[in-house]
Amino acid sequence: MFLAVINKPRSQEVYEDIINAIKRYGKHPIETLSYDQVARKFTELTGVVPIMVDMCHNLCVAFTGPYEKLLVCPDCSASRFKTITLEGEQALVPRKRMLTIPVGPREKARISR
Repeated sequence: MFLAVINKPRSQEVYEDIINAIKRYGKHPIETLSYDQVARKFTELTGVVPIMVDMCHNLCVAFTGPYEKLLVCPDCSASRFKTITLEGEQALVPRKRMLTIPVGPREKARISR
């Protein structure tokens, strides 16, 4: 499981790798929830809604707050977006994104337990 966590920066991949390891090496068969089911249950139980935020692909800054409208990183000048082709159309997509959980709702959920 440790290797699943250190080798994959994305939450869903880590979750699926851990579930696969448990199923592969566990002594008893188990029923598991999908990543989406776990995420929905988390939101239902806590009221906390995770937010996706664009990041500099070099991890310098998150494009939020004063950086929200920037197209390049203020530290390293890396482009925020890359151009891809979707259904024959050019589209800009963030080069890197991160999942964040706002502190206010997280603290409210913690206190309400």
